[in-house]
Amino acid sequence: MVYGDFHELQWRDRTVDVVYCNSIDHAYDLSKLLSEVRRVLVPGGMFVAEIASGSAEGIEAGPWEAIWWDRAGDLAGHIEKSGFRNLSAREFDDPWSGLHVRFAVD
Repeated sequence: MVYGDFHELQWRDRTVDVVYCNSIDHAYDLSKLLSEVRRVLVPGGMFVAEIASGSAEGIEAGPWEAIWWDRAGDLAGHIEKSGFRNLSAREFDDPWSGLHVRFAVD
């Protein structure tokens, strides 16, 4: 287990093959989180994001969420516009509903 802050990842540039995150809703600065993921991933590396369904999909933000969205696909689109290539998206229902999305960096 590694403890840290996803706004300031402790790994050197281009040294990580895969980053998995199921807590994007707790990011205080989404742009900083995505920048850090891009920074540490090797070329061809993968970012796997577990994105909860949003308000328009029947899921409301709880008291601990720092950011929220209308639809999981909206956030996936934002990540894509931030320099990630969407490889695949798959819906899931347990323990909540949302999308597992695999992104790559070139």
